[in-house]
Amino acid sequence: AAVVTFGDVADRAGGTLPSQSALLGEAAGRARARFTALAVGAALTAMAVAGCALLGWLRPQVTLDRARLVLDRNSGALFVRVDDTWHPVLNLASARLIAGAPVDPQPVRPSDLARAKLGAPLGIPGAPQYLGAPLAAADLVWSVCDGDGATTVVVGRPAEHSVRRLPAGQAILAAPAPGSPAYLLYDGRRAVVNLDDAAVVRALRLEGRVPRR
Repeated sequence: AAVVTFGDVADRAGGTLPSQSALLGEAAGRARARFTALAVGAALTAMAVAGCALLGWLRPQVTLDRARLVLDRNSGALFVRVDDTWHPVLNLASARLIAGAPVDPQPVRPSDLARAKLGAPLGIPGAPQYLGAPLAAADLVWSVCDGDGATTVVVGRPAEHSVRRLPAGQAILAAPAPGSPAYLLYDGRRAVVNLDDAAVVRALRLEGRVPRR
């Protein structure tokens, strides 16, 4: 019987067959590649989970039972809570009036609102959607402080510690801006004065008086 050797098989195949060590090395290389891919995937998954956990810690999910004013993330609609009912509200000004505090809307998912108890729309049509910061005291030109038994009127931008109550029987001639009507402030009241009318000026003894601004 003829004996066929490994070399005969290689010659008949027209080339050289790979050695056993080469085959084992190729298999080991494929195993290392799969292991590397699995390790990279696991690392990316761990980073994503850690990122979500950090985001949840920095920006916790808003719950409807703790919020007073929320905003639908998809539509941008505002909802204000009255007792246990969430009402669509027309604008931010109305929402803050209903809430009774200058609260800011918290974004929530539409699915959270779908499970909540919803009521009728509320709000003042045409009220502003954006509310700026309150004016500083120095920027207020006209101010009236009304209390029990007395009224204090302040005109212009008074210097520090210069605000005082207008004594009874005294009046101030004032105008908000050049060319504006002049007003006579007295006893908590304000009356328009026509300084072009000589009879009025003489009757009020305003000759030579310049309105304060």
